[in-house]
Amino acid sequence: MEKGFEKYLSDHREDLYEDLPEGALDRFLERLPEEKKESSPSRGWIFAWKTAVAVVSAAAAIVLVAVIAFSVKGPSGKGYFAAAGNDPEMVYQMYISRLQSMASSVGEGSDLRDEISTVTFEAIPLLEQLPSEMSLQEKASVMKTHYGAILDGVDRMISGEGEDSWNNI
Repeated sequence: MEKGFEKYLSDHREDLYEDLPEGALDRFLERLPEEKKESSPSRGWIFAWKTAVAVVSAAAAIVLVAVIAFSVKGPSGKGYFAAAGNDPEMVYQMYISRLQSMASSVGEGSDLRDEISTVTFEAIPLLEQLPSEMSLQEKASVMKTHYGAILDGVDRMISGEGEDSWNNI
């Protein structure tokens, strides 16, 4: 009997791979015992899943646009490190120089000067924390972004844009 069944399968192979008629799968699932049935996701679940995917995609797009806009504009529109090129040492020296000049413009004994000192204190400079595997250009870029943001914040503190603007950095 098996030989006849195998012959039938080999003779009608193309017919067996055609699409099932409408409702055939449902009729088949009704004949299965209850523990074997697989439930298909409900419309509510499908809607929730599609909504979640859409929200996550929109959030990812917003983050991508923000990253691109930030990297094009850069953290500082003032060009603190324009002359440093891709030399991380020069970036750090320019940061320290600019920071000292900003602090001296505030005056000795000022509370603002103490705040600037507290905010900009580094036990270990960023240059020493960066991995040696990074290229000089990558190190300089990271340092320009980091120190540029700090200098922007200090500049806002000095110009008197208020403590609230400093806390939002």
